[in-house]
Amino acid sequence: MVVLEGISVAHADEYALDGRKCACIHSHLHIRVMAGINTAQQRTTTWMQREKRRECWDVDRIMISMSHEEAKEKRDEEARVIQGKHTPGILPE
Repeated sequence: MVVLEGISVAHADEYALDGRKCACIHSHLHIRVMAGINTAQQRTTTWMQREKRRECWDVDRIMISMSHEEAKEKRDEEARVIQGKHTPGILPE
């Protein structure tokens, strides 16, 4: 499991990355993993899609070896933190 942290951490979507699960934590940005992990540099290249404009950027913080359960707990914890605030694309439970 690899977790990529966006600028505004709000919730996680899961994507396949070379056959492995990858949880991208983000808020209003839709982040899709397009390339593999360079573990030596702890960076990966992703595509950020926003308003039909694509930019290539690097995610600085990557947490490696996080289980699916740990990623879900982190996502749920972050969701509780932002509960009550308006975040585009996220509806309160």
